[in-house]
Amino acid sequence: MSVVIPAPPEHWIRAFPDLGFLVVFPDAQGRNREVEAADWRTPVSVSCSKAGNTPVLAFPRTSRDTGLPNGARGILRPAGGLFPVSPGASSAESTLQLTWEDGAVAYVVSRLISIGRDASLFNAARLADFLRRAADPWKLDLDGIAQKVAQGDFNAYDIDPLPGRDVTVKPGAGEWFLESPFCPVMTAQADGTLTLVSLAQGMHGLFSMNGNMIRIDVSPGGTVVMTTP
Repeated sequence: MSVVIPAPPEHWIRAFPDLGFLVVFPDAQGRNREVEAADWRTPVSVSCSKAGNTPVLAFPRTSRDTGLPNGARGILRPAGGLFPVSPGASSAESTLQLTWEDGAVAYVVSRLISIGRDASLFNAARLADFLRRAADPWKLDLDGIAQKVAQGDFNAYDIDPLPGRDVTVKPGAGEWFLESPFCPVMTAQADGTLTLVSLAQGMHGLFSMNGNMIRIDVSPGGTVVMTTP
């Protein structure tokens, strides 16, 4: 199958001139396989399962990923798609056009497959439709959604945002952005202060336009800010 990676947000291209991708997909036995893509301009050929609701994820990778807790896949959120149900899928041509909007649903379905669930047994297209309505689906409790689907009792009322809090940091003057492709560029105040409104629990990367990252971990117990070299 030929997988087409979408163009990254313009500010990602500016900040990461070496931006590549790791395309992750399940084989016929449900095991994850990986294919490197140097950039998004050339389609990637993959040999993946053709079962219903097959998830394909394209994780952005940069030289700044070294040493991050979640390894080689980095922290920038992935693009994704489901074969053959995503709007950009073509069974006749065996192609899948990934989108940033479907990265979240592909992540959820990938989680289901990783715990041995048959992803073809639920209405993934309907879930994808719900997640596309969110301004930023990465602010939702995707792991909680995956758990509900795995238990067989998921409904639309289970789509909840992650708990969050306002976080004020002082990264310095200039433009900054978070790891989601839906996050706009933010400009720090004259004193270098920036307030991140309703930052969801979990690990985040706050990036400058030269690719430097400040790691922010938000937990129920507090917030830890760490500059990554």
